[in-house]
Formats: sequence, C-alpha cells, structure tokens
Amino acid sequence: MKRFSIFLFLFLSIAGPVSGEETGQPVQLETPDHITLQAVYYPARDVKASVLLLHMLGRDKSDWKDFAAALRANGYEALALDLRGHGESAKQKDQVFSWKKFEPADFKMMTEDVRTAYQWLKQKNGSQPVFIVGASLGANLAIVLASQNPEIAGAALLSPGLDYRGIQIARYTAQYAGRPLFMTAARDDEYSWVSAHYLMDLAKTDDKTLKDYPPGAGHGTQIFKFKSPEKNETALQDLLLEWIGKHLGRVSPVS
Repeated sequence: MKRFSIFLFLFLSIAGPVSGEETGQPVQLETPDHITLQAVYYPARDVKASVLLLHMLGRDKSDWKDFAAALRANGYEALALDLRGHGESAKQKDQVFSWKKFEPADFKMMTEDVRTAYQWLKQKNGSQPVFIVGASLGANLAIVLASQNPEIAGAALLSPGLDYRGIQIARYTAQYAGRPLFMTAARDDEYSWVSAHYLMDLAKTDDKTLKDYPPGAGHGTQIFKFKSPEKNETALQDLLLEWIGKHLGRVSPVS
C-alpha cells in the first residue's frame, strides 16, 4: 500500500450554529504526490454511515453543502472534497495550481485525491459503511474508486460520462459488482444520458437504479435544484437519501 500522510485540522466552533445551521469542519489532506487538499467534514450524531462527496469539473465542495446538511440530519456523516486544482485545493504553497492548466496526467492523478479522502474517512468512521456520491467528473472518479474497493457499500453517479478529461470508466463500471449502483442524468443532457444507460448495462450488479430526469433538470449537482411541475417527480436529494437508507441494512460493517 502506498504510504501517505494525512494532516487533519478540525476547527470546532463553540459559538453555536451559524445562520441557523451548523457549519462543517475544515480538513486538510496530503496526497502521496504531495498535493495539499482541502475538504470539509460534516459530523453527525449516532452515525449510521459515511458519505464521500465529489464535485464537478470547475466546481468545488460548496456544491454539496445543502445535501451534506440533509445527510447529517438523517444520521450520515459526510466529507466533501476540493479536488486538486479546484476551490481551496488550487492553492499550493505560494502558487495557484488551476485545473484549467492541467495535462491529462494531472486529471488522472485525481484518483489519488479520492483515495486519500476515502482513507481518511475510513480511519475516522471505524466500521461504518461508506457510500460515495460523485457528479460529472466526480462521478467518474467515484466509480473508479468504488470498483477498486469492494468494501465501499454503494456508489451514486450524477451525470457520469464515458470519458471526462481522460477518466474513462467503462472498464471500471464493468468491474463493479455485488453492490448497489445509482445513476441519474437529464434526458436533454445527451452525453451523460447515453453514457449512464450504457454504463448501467455494463455493471455486474443486480442492484441498479437508473433515474432519468426531464429536460431542463441540469447536469450533475445542478439536478438538486430542479423542481418539476409534475407532482410525482421525486427530488434528487430525497431519492439519494432513500437509496442510502434502503441499502444500509444490506451491508456488513467494514472491517
């Protein structure tokens, strides 16, 4: 196993809720190739499971704030990561390390970011199940990690693509077996919609959930904000909470 060091700084506020809601706790991580990553940890009482959250290209961990609050309210702790070149993780010492200047090799090294965050979360939560939720590029990174770590309880991919910035996931999805898999995409988000349907056929698991959202629902974490005029259209946040809760009883604690 690769050696890596993880530096954790948790700033616990004793001042109480901010703007009516508790804030997450800043976390600093270091990857095996010495990239300093910033993340935010959302603790929960009586934790039932942990959830790792991976954002879209060009976005950052703040996209998960509302969903992380909903997870915590339902007894799930969460870790939202800024991938290298994004958000606060773009600041490396005295330099700005922006994803806009990345080469294909830099994007592929994001798998190390995800693995580092996962290892931290495993060490933090002990034997609790870990789910991973990713959006767009984060969705591709999520299935790479999940396919390589069979102890991950389940993976949810929001607007995945067969190839995002060189992160090609057909073979990783084909290796994913024996665990629940959730995917969603809007019908007018053609590349993601076609990719999701193709990938679902590849996955070697019988527990598959594929949700098509109507045109206009958006891409990745944008779907959280979609409000359908149809009363029978379930919000993405509620779908994911239900999906995690449904599968909690079907997984064994991580050893």
